[in-house]
Amino acid sequence: MVAKWGEEIFFNIQNVQPVSENRTKRVNVGDVAFCPEGSCLCVFLGPTPASVMEDPVPENPVVIIGRLVTSRDKLRVITPGEKIRVLKALENDPSVEKKSSLEEYVTGRKLSQVEIDVLVKQLLEEKKKSGQ
Repeated sequence: MVAKWGEEIFFNIQNVQPVSENRTKRVNVGDVAFCPEGSCLCVFLGPTPASVMEDPVPENPVVIIGRLVTSRDKLRVITPGEKIRVLKALENDPSVEKKSSLEEYVTGRKLSQVEIDVLVKQLLEEKKKSGQ
């Protein structure tokens, strides 16, 4: 289930170990990140309680693993405790507002926790390989 911290939404993902040690507290609106301390997937939609300006600041250092491919306004309506689905966008999906740089995409079906964990591991590995 989703939790919120300012304009950051996050939720727990289990059994994921970070592949990258490139943790940072410098994130941008629209970044998707893995937080090893909380084993959470975080989506930054705007300022958080740690922000001093408009940029989001995570509570703990995170590993940035991607970017939103939808409008952040669509995600701002999510309320704490709500269940959400994490989906990969198809590359030729006309509803995708921004193309992802990731080579592999997820179909539009609901992912299991195991699939989410595998996806996060793959994203972290791709991030490590790209040297970011």
